[in-house]
Amino acid sequence: MSEKVVARGIVCTLLGMMLAASIINSATKPAFTQQQEKTAEQVYKNIQVLKGTPASQLRPAMTFIAGSLGVSCEHCHTNPWESDIKPAKQIARRHIQMTQSINNENFGGKMVMTCNTCHQGQPQPPSTPTIAQAAWLKFGSKAESIAPTGSLPTVDQVFDKYVRAVGGKAAVQKLRTQVLKGSLTSYNAMTKPVPLTLEMYEAPNRRLIVINSPQGSSYQGFNGKTGWISNPVEKREMSAEELSQFKQGAELYRIIKLKEFYTQKKVIGRERIGDEEAYVVAVTLADGKSEKLFFDIQTGLLIRSRVEAGTVLGTIFEETDFQDYRDVEGVKLPFTIRLSKLDSGLIRKFNEIKLDVPIDEAKFNMPVTK
Repeated sequence: MSEKVVARGIVCTLLGMMLAASIINSATKPAFTQQQEKTAEQVYKNIQVLKGTPASQLRPAMTFIAGSLGVSCEHCHTNPWESDIKPAKQIARRHIQMTQSINNENFGGKMVMTCNTCHQGQPQPPSTPTIAQAAWLKFGSKAESIAPTGSLPTVDQVFDKYVRAVGGKAAVQKLRTQVLKGSLTSYNAMTKPVPLTLEMYEAPNRRLIVINSPQGSSYQGFNGKTGWISNPVEKREMSAEELSQFKQGAELYRIIKLKEFYTQKKVIGRERIGDEEAYVVAVTLADGKSEKLFFDIQTGLLIRSRVEAGTVLGTIFEETDFQDYRDVEGVKLPFTIRLSKLDSGLIRKFNEIKLDVPIDEAKFNMPVTK
């Protein structure tokens, strides 16, 4: 495998972590920014069946395909990325057209038939049912749910308990900077986990993430005015959409301004996550995107966030789990953060977190080309 292909993999890992928030949050149709963005064929090479699709929809659409088939990008793609040398890519195009035709002719264009309808996480969809699928084997079985136990708390009560759980209002309000160091491990259906070194720097309205690998370092940053990306493959400013997602991913900002972070918020129920029960809070961001937050009923800590993203091919989900909370100078912070996507996952494990340490403002600027 060439160094360029390896570098491309590093970049995909970086984008997957930094831009973990969904690109489109409509479950039925793609959304547009105020200024209509470029189409997929205007930004990418060799687009044939998804012409007219907003460029920002292409990556999540590919994620939907990979997750539905249980494969990685390399199942259809090779270097160069736009190459048609792999038969699987041609098959994918025909199947996209097939599902679009079925939906248009039978369901009024609604996204009812998708890749996942048949594949269910397998490259080759099974054509013969197994005995385990037989309905008579399922007779009498019922899904377990958490029985209601009185009224739900208000969203302010849930948020206030969270603030107390992480250290209290006074401790949270004095936070100014955060420096985190540790490892980032990426994985998908087709490749072995890839451990990399991770550094994160956060300050009010500032953010920098650095990923170091044997092939070089990759950076994404925001200096208060401009968001940027710099890695072995490319060096450029972030799009408005990328910048919005990057800023939303700041853990420090979420801790300090949890209530102000969302325009709408409501406790909608309870859900079990492993052995823990959590209050589920549905929230809406200023840009209209929605998310669900899960707060441990006993501890009050945030243990999961879930984003639902609509794509041109179907709906995808992303979940972020916050684990291993430890006390850092009077503030409890998660030392393990797991991002689970349909086609891949990322695990951030920190071995060092420092609060309120001086950070040079120049660190958040895009590196100057030598």
